[in-house]
Amino acid sequence: MGYSYPIDPSWTRDELLSVMALFQIVEKAYEKGAAREEVAAAYRHFSSFGFSKAELKQLDRDFMKVSGYSIYRVIKACQDGEKFIRLKVKA
Repeated sequence: MGYSYPIDPSWTRDELLSVMALFQIVEKAYEKGAAREEVAAAYRHFSSFGFSKAELKQLDRDFMKVSGYSIYRVIKACQDGEKFIRLKVKA
């Protein structure tokens, strides 16, 4: 990992930890693969802080710029019912 997470300094400590956990599970889904339950749990926890869809889209764009990994694609694979999520970076 040779990049920095896109972080908003206005987030609370708990929000920051939740966003970082989401980033980490997305990285895991691309690098090693992740169980659907892990992804769902991280997304539920993230969602519990009331982030809007617009905020999630912006976070996805910012994270994708620095990492090449899409939060949206991982969450979509989870919602589609895949038991184990392993994605490849689109060229």
